[in-house]
Amino acid sequence: MNGNELIRKLIALGAVIDKSHGKGSHVMIKWQGRISFVPMHGPHDIPTGTLRSICRQLGLDPRDLG
Repeated sequence: MNGNELIRKLIALGAVIDKSHGKGSHVMIKWQGRISFVPMHGPHDIPTGTLRSICRQLGLDPRDLG
């Protein structure tokens, strides 16, 4: 799953995207009072460990992204 796909799934869950915060090719995601940053590195998939870390920071189970 690349960054765009992850962001679409997080928006469907109710997350808010803040493109004004974040450095370089990263976007800030806010969900239920938690914050994480998603890398936007084009068509490349987000590494599994990074995806798990983003989910952990947001309080999600990776299976919630379905």
